[in-house]
Amino acid sequence: MQRKGKATTGGDAAPTDTTRKRKRRVPRKGMLGLPSGVPALIVLVGAVALGRMAADDYAEGPIQRVSVVAMVVSVPFCVWGLFNTMFYHLDLGMVSYALAGAAGAYGFGLLSVDGYEHSASNVRMVTGVGFGAVAANYLLGLAVVPTFSGLGLYFVVALAFWVSMLYSAYAATSVELDPSSTYTSLI
Repeated sequence: MQRKGKATTGGDAAPTDTTRKRKRRVPRKGMLGLPSGVPALIVLVGAVALGRMAADDYAEGPIQRVSVVAMVVSVPFCVWGLFNTMFYHLDLGMVSYALAGAAGAYGFGLLSVDGYEHSASNVRMVTGVGFGAVAANYLLGLAVVPTFSGLGLYFVVALAFWVSMLYSAYAATSVELDPSSTYTSLI
């Protein structure tokens, strides 16, 4: 006697793995039900806008302007990276954003290093390391994550932002090193 099941057609075949319908893959959602990377993109845009407003109020020159934006953008992402590291997985953003924030603090004049004067060439070196660490982190992320996803889009936009910060820091220090410099900061 043959069993009749839901997957059989008239009782002539037993259900097999090949006759079952495959579940449709549901896209993974991030915070607030948005696709992964979109909340981070929103935070990035908001932090950049807030950083530019803070730079308008507190910065006295081009180096300080770039530094204020770097500090404001670094704080939420460093905290986010710390949260991810504590509860989910190692997030290198915790380290790279801490370096970028420290570079911003040094450029603004909040941090000093004994034995080194606060000069444009030193600021250029420190911001190169700090901002470059974040850019390298996003390059690493792009190597792992599909580019055509919400997270991939965020990585591309954030990488472009930090490369522009590297250029802006170079341009801001160029003006101090050589007043006839034609470099113009993007921030």
